[in-house]
Amino acid sequence: MRWIDAPIWVKTGRFIKWARVFRNYTQGELAMKSGIELKLLRKIEKGAYRDITIEQAYRVALTLGCEVEEIIPLLTPRHMHKKYVLA
Repeated sequence: MRWIDAPIWVKTGRFIKWARVFRNYTQGELAMKSGIELKLLRKIEKGAYRDITIEQAYRVALTLGCEVEEIIPLLTPRHMHKKYVLA
């Protein structure tokens, strides 16, 4: 099974954890190889995207062999109502 065959639920913050475990990296190894702080990687795995920049997401994606769009999910703004999103 390849990382691209991941189930839908991993398209959130859990995708990084799933891909990291699939590649047999620890959190420390992935943080060191991608050049980001370990605290930041832990936050991203929990789904907190506020502190990450596009460059950092790109480095993690490059290390894991995936794309930035798979790491940072496309979230709908909270102020938008469903009827406007679905229309």
